[in-house]
Amino acid sequence: MATARLTAEADDALSIQAAGKLRLLAEQREALQEQARQILLQIEQSRELHRVPCAFRKIPGHAYHLYRRSDGGTFFSMIAAAEWNAAAGQSSFRFSGSYRLEADQTWGVSRRPRK
Repeated sequence: MATARLTAEADDALSIQAAGKLRLLAEQREALQEQARQILLQIEQSRELHRVPCAFRKIPGHAYHLYRRSDGGTFFSMIAAAEWNAAAGQSSFRFSGSYRLEADQTWGVSRRPRK
């Protein structure tokens, strides 16, 4: 009788351990899936930013400023929004953010426009 009870307790303990380990694996899988989604999103955003017209060679490590024209087109400039507005007396272009080109050719957000 004691052997049967010990065997049942061991089975219960093993089931609890297995459930805990499987739960941990499921959480890790979800975290990895989220990381994969973030990577794919960053790559897509970087691809889009690489397609934005500019009249200069982009150099990793530098920040560039994205503007939107009234016709919806975009372009990169080396001139920051505050400098542009001061020099042009309020530009007709809308500032859409500043981005830093990284060595791996991804873009990091340097500054977002104020809402």
